[in-house]
Amino acid sequence: MIKKILVTPQAFDIFNDGLQNLFGDGYVVKFTGGQIQSKQELIHKLEGVDGCIIGGEKIDKEVFDCCPDLKILSRFGVGYDSIDMNEANSHDVVVTVVTDINYLAIARHCLALLLALTNNILTQNEIVKNEKWLKTYNLSPETNTIGLIGMGPIGLKFGKLCKNIGYNVIYYSRCDKNYSVFKYINSIDELIIQSNIISLHLKSNTETKNIIDKRRIDLMENKYFLNTSRGDLVDEEYLYKSLSNGKINGAGLDVFVDEPAIGTSRKIQKLNNVVSTCHVAGYDITSITDVGIKSIENIKSFFKGDKINKIVNE
Repeated sequence: MIKKILVTPQAFDIFNDGLQNLFGDGYVVKFTGGQIQSKQELIHKLEGVDGCIIGGEKIDKEVFDCCPDLKILSRFGVGYDSIDMNEANSHDVVVTVVTDINYLAIARHCLALLLALTNNILTQNEIVKNEKWLKTYNLSPETNTIGLIGMGPIGLKFGKLCKNIGYNVIYYSRCDKNYSVFKYINSIDELIIQSNIISLHLKSNTETKNIIDKRRIDLMENKYFLNTSRGDLVDEEYLYKSLSNGKINGAGLDVFVDEPAIGTSRKIQKLNNVVSTCHVAGYDITSITDVGIKSIENIKSFFKGDKINKIVNE
């Protein structure tokens, strides 16, 4: 029987007209061209669909209830916090992710945000475009400390990049990982106090949501903040307040509570002391191609009964 597949992540335009060929015979594939913003539109497009490669769309009880033919959600990437897993289980929908992604790509993007902030790239670009010649001071790595909250594969690679350009690097994790070149701090609060730049590298779950709360944002006075993890790890309203009044020097952000950005997320993006991107930290061509192919393979393996890269709700 022919399987109907919906593909929503914008990154699949990298395959041009070859998406159907990647699935092969036995599949009818529809590509939306990008993330679906309206829940009702999402429900409409998922009606009668057997499987979906999904981006950041929120999949809740209403969506599952309205799409009884849906059998598998293949996440484009490693995170699945936008999917209600309890409802996925109760509706017998398998959720898969791609775990072996290019963590170095995300670390490089985090470094780009850092340098854009500390080397005044956007400020200088605006100055010269206005035909002025006004010099600004860059931040010296040798006299500043970067504190990493989370030391998984992305945090580790970012820490090494920062170390290579002269930063002192300290980190917080649930346990000391005994890295000889990085100092371990057993408290997030103490790490923030000892750092000039704080970079967030945690997964989003019930334990980490809003982990950067008002109290910890207050500890960031006169510091810089980087987030390439997830927007819901941070009290975004209070972060906006602290950035807009200059209490925090600046922020480099790839992720937001609302994506695409609306409300407070959008207001943060418009601040002069914020460098922001559209959740694209892992979007280099090599990485995207690899993740795209593996998310396709997860769906094909599911319908063939073969081993899948990673089933979340196994």
